[in-house]
Amino acid sequence: MILDKHLIFVSEPDGEKTESHAICLTQNDLLPPTDGIGPYEGLWLIVTPVEDVSGMSVTLQHCDTETGTFEDLVVYPAASADAGERLLAAPVPHVCKNWLKVKFSAAFTGNAMLVIGVDKFR
Repeated sequence: MILDKHLIFVSEPDGEKTESHAICLTQNDLLPPTDGIGPYEGLWLIVTPVEDVSGMSVTLQHCDTETGTFEDLVVYPAASADAGERLLAAPVPHVCKNWLKVKFSAAFTGNAMLVIGVDKFR
């Protein structure tokens, strides 16, 4: 698994969150608006809680700019997971825009990130 610190939505030290900060997928040769992520094919959204969670849904949102209005890209079905176990491992859709954000259906403490190569999490 390859993890880039710039692709972390939330991490355990952040405390409880219902929404992450926005992260940017833009490269020097990729300017908004885009019609797909192209070079980022193979990105996966991974979410793991630090406490047991039940019935938690996660929404991946996207936007062309950091301060624009984010739209739902994918609303994942509610799931449950024990502390430290995978709540969600899902590929990022190829049609996402440059800025991404994650929302949780309830206060969440844990880790949410984009990774490449998810053999451990499948």
